[in-house]
This record gives sequence, structure tokens and C-alpha cells, in this order.
Amino acid sequence: MPVTIREITHNDIKIIRPWLIDKDNAKWLDHFFDNDTLRDEQIALFFFFKYKKIFLVLYKNIPVGIVGLNSIDHVNRSAELWSLLGERAYRKKGIIKSAQYQILKKAFYELHVHSITAWVVDGNVMKTGLEKLNFKTIGRQRECHLIDGVLKDRILFDMVKEDFDEIHRELSGLGT
Repeated sequence: MPVTIREITHNDIKIIRPWLIDKDNAKWLDHFFDNDTLRDEQIALFFFFKYKKIFLVLYKNIPVGIVGLNSIDHVNRSAELWSLLGERAYRKKGIIKSAQYQILKKAFYELHVHSITAWVVDGNVMKTGLEKLNFKTIGRQRECHLIDGVLKDRILFDMVKEDFDEIHRELSGLGT
């Protein structure tokens, strides 16, 4: 699949900003992004913090989304995964799954992370994608994410290196 990731640059913020503040996207993310007055400088501060690695997702060299690691802790060898497919025309093509796989590979084999967490708002289709990548459901944070006036649960996931090694053996033979 022609999906690649590369670390974002300051020039990418103009591409990424509309995806992040789009109401249909922002509602699934951290509420920091649910703000159409969010300035490029604020996004840059969020993205270029030293405990983060954020990558632009390219499909056939077209920017379509972002994938990142937050809260990278080199002492405890842990991080949190998040992603967003910003261009709706590219949904349901496996692009984000491929990008997540690539960043997980970087996290486990280059950054030497051992444990990665992730969360999705209950009802978000990304839940299935995390499960396909071998993330394990570890719990539910109840009524902590407000969407359209309704408090929804977050489904919590984690993965350790051995879980990734298992899926990596399966997927590496598929050219993912």
C-alpha cells in the first residue's frame, strides 16, 4: 500500500490545521482541538513538544492525515498513540491502520518503547482498527468525553512489544 509517514514540519501546520478544527474530526480528539480560533502557533506548541513525535500521513504522496505518539517516557519506555484521517475521501482504505503500524514499528524498534496506550470514544470506528493491530482492551473511562452535549465513555487500550511482535510477523509478509 502506498502509505508513508514522515515527521511533520512547521510548513505542514497549514495543511493539518483544518483537519484538526473540523467539528466532525475534533469531537473525537482531545478538546484542545475543538476550537476554530486555534492559531498555527498553538498547534506548533502542541506538536513540537519534546515528549511527542507527530507524523504526516501520505497516501500516494498526498497528505491525508496525521499519526503521533504523545507522552513519550524514555525512562518507563511508554507512550500514547493517536491518529486522525483528515481527508474524508480517503476513509475505509486502511490508510490509518498502515500509518499506525508504521509508527508502532518506529516506537518499538527505534525508540525502544515497551508499552503503548491508546483510547477511542465509545462508538468511534477506530476501535476496530486498534483491535486489528493487536491492541488489547484494558478498560473504560466512563462519561469523560463530551460530544454534542452527551458525555461518552472512552475505551482504553494498550499494547506491549510482544503484542506488536506478533502482529509484525503477520503483517510484514503482506508488505504493510
